[in-house]
Amino acid sequence: MNKTLYYILKIIVAIYATGCLITSIAGIVLSITEHNVSFLLMVFIFILLFALCIFLDKKLKRKIVSLNNTQNNISNNANFNTEINKTSLVPAPYNIKENPSNTVYIQNGHIISHADGSSIKEEEIPYLIELGYQNALEREKNNPNPAFHRTEREEDLVVNFMLNEKNFEEAKKRISKFEDLEHQACNESNYERKMDLYNQVLEAYEKAKNFCYRTKGGMIWFQDMYEYLHNSKNSCFSYADTIRKHIEYYTEIHLLETQIHTIIEDNKEYLQKDLYRLFPNSSKDNVQRAIKNLVEQNIIEKIKQGNTYSLTIKGLQL
Repeated sequence: MNKTLYYILKIIVAIYATGCLITSIAGIVLSITEHNVSFLLMVFIFILLFALCIFLDKKLKRKIVSLNNTQNNISNNANFNTEINKTSLVPAPYNIKENPSNTVYIQNGHIISHADGSSIKEEEIPYLIELGYQNALEREKNNPNPAFHRTEREEDLVVNFMLNEKNFEEAKKRISKFEDLEHQACNESNYERKMDLYNQVLEAYEKAKNFCYRTKGGMIWFQDMYEYLHNSKNSCFSYADTIRKHIEYYTEIHLLETQIHTIIEDNKEYLQKDLYRLFPNSSKDNVQRAIKNLVEQNIIEKIKQGNTYSLTIKGLQL
């Protein structure tokens, strides 16, 4: 069933609910003016029908939101690493289906296997699927991230925000702006231009945030989409946090490039292995990244020398 049909059904339910409410009021008036208690039975029936309409309306709202989330999925998590690196035992504390083999399972990343190395049998698969689902629910329950602990009232406010087509479309438009800017920044090789784009991202992000925060539903929606993010390594962080980390990272790399270039220029030649000790506050990976950038920019060249590289200014005759 597509979204348009759900909208049509929602309108029909709303019209029917209005009719039930008007009929109930009319029944009360008639029962008083005509002194006929039989009208009260009619009122009772229509009040029940009105309550049913309200229930159906909430169900339809949630279905429409679900379709909206599917069709307009904003790819936040594409920017964040969600790999699981550590090996862990899979507990079985849930009263679901009995462990068919009474076996201890080991999970390594996304792979589950028997502790003794034997093959998993087909009859164990339903148990493992249910176990994974229950473990996921338990992790959400114990997660401090507010996005996992919304009340029904808060969820309804989000639904109302998303069903306000004008505001929701404007919110998505503002969000697309900072996401597009981020994509441009990622693909930009020039340091100054990259920094300028990342600062524009943060500026556009704040504008989108301020727009959504005009209503409680919009605020909750924006928080859950961009401020209360999570992955396997961090239970709660924001989109803006990741942009600031990008700025810090590229600023450090740019500074390393400048310093390494100066060192090689002053010394005519420098061994790569000797550079690392000059930058104790920078990781080896970042120093290597800076060297690689200088090579790609044709500023320096590296020549294999034993177990390291000799670094010289490009075109310099020693």
